[in-house]
Amino acid sequence: EPGNFVMTPLYGKHADRLYRMEPRADDIWLLTFPKCGTTWTSELLWLLMNNCDTEKATSTNLFLRASFIDGPFLSSELELSPLGNQMLNSVNKMASPRILKSHMPFYLLHPKLLDTSKVVYVARNPKDAIVSFYHHHKLMKLYDYQGNLEEFAQYFMDDEIVYAPFFPHMLDAWSKRNHPNLHFMFFEDMKKDLRGEIVKVAAFLNQSPTDEQLDKITEHLRFDNFEKYESVNNEAGKKQG
Repeated sequence: EPGNFVMTPLYGKHADRLYRMEPRADDIWLLTFPKCGTTWTSELLWLLMNNCDTEKATSTNLFLRASFIDGPFLSSELELSPLGNQMLNSVNKMASPRILKSHMPFYLLHPKLLDTSKVVYVARNPKDAIVSFYHHHKLMKLYDYQGNLEEFAQYFMDDEIVYAPFFPHMLDAWSKRNHPNLHFMFFEDMKKDLRGEIVKVAAFLNQSPTDEQLDKITEHLRFDNFEKYESVNNEAGKKQG
């Protein structure tokens, strides 16, 4: 509780740690349900805030550039690992402006988050989210999922997967869409008009990339290019138990 939220026992023991994580006025937070464009959009945010430096983006792991704050709580262990503790502590010491990403819903994060920081929320068609999250469960050793897609879809619809329920997560953000610090966007719009969506996000972040920089970011983020970058593929995460 609240909201019958599904997460690991490790998170349950330390939920207040994320709830009390102090947002900063110059933070940029990215909130999504899993498999709704998190990696794609966090790369976009980092590029817009770092002078469109695609060279550094491809040579530096995205996890070091945009911290995934609930990552340490996905473990099946009952206590936070030293590495998880170190990661959470490092978030507080990160230089501003920080780019922080989370799959947590608004209601489980700091109550002053939206009044303090800029937040980008990305929503996606639930059918596509189900298929993508299923493949994620099959790929990641962490989940050890043995079932098929039909069974997974039922778990998803019954709110029996991690980060469920899906619709309250998204509708909570949708209800805040008119807040000046929230930019609500759709994965499908990014697929349809990537450059146009980049322009909207840049305006929200008060950034003014040149046409040449916009072309550079758009080319970098094209799916057939983006999927090749080792910096965003999380190969280590696939093996983590």
